[in-house]
Amino acid sequence: MELYEILAQTEIFKNISAEEIKHMLGCLNPRRTSFEKGAPILQVGEPANSIGVLLSGRAELVYEDANGGRAMLFPVKAGDVFADDYACSSASAVPASCFAVTKCEAAFFPYEKMSRICGDACGCHSTMIQNLLNSVSEKNRQLYARLMITSRKTTREKLIAYLQSEAAKTHGQYFQIPLKRQELADYLGVDRSAMSTELSKMQKDGLLEYKKNLFRFL
Repeated sequence: MELYEILAQTEIFKNISAEEIKHMLGCLNPRRTSFEKGAPILQVGEPANSIGVLLSGRAELVYEDANGGRAMLFPVKAGDVFADDYACSSASAVPASCFAVTKCEAAFFPYEKMSRICGDACGCHSTMIQNLLNSVSEKNRQLYARLMITSRKTTREKLIAYLQSEAAKTHGQYFQIPLKRQELADYLGVDRSAMSTELSKMQKDGLLEYKKNLFRFL
């Protein structure tokens, strides 16, 4: 697919037609790049001057400390915007990395061109800026929600808080989580084997039942 056709399906270009996006790309001048599984899409220390849009595949935004510790901040799926919160802040460099979980393709837009109305002063550019502000606000909401989960003291408490938040998104008994086991451990900031052991204990204690990523509270 052409870039403008893919972007028409993303949140940052919501309420903007494909033809309008095609016209805007001449002004925005994005860079389109492919990444193999496991490759860094964005790395700590890079200038925080671009906004990324994942066009295909899956990625994750992670924070890595000096001791090799790793915490996943956000999963990134096709259509998601990433690094927009860094570009919109006063940060001069990116404080986290983004890695390809699968083979990916991404487009990078210069922040200066995204955040300022072009010479044509077109209404679709104003719409895009509003979408960008909504995206940054959603990132803040997600970070706050993650803080409320990871601030719990025990692995069980963290698991319950996370699973309850996912269950609240559905209206049925069963709910499916979007994260695989290692991704979930990274998100919660816990050891994977200890987390798996705790999940088994919770099922044995009659708190929940699960099969792979499908869960139900009892």
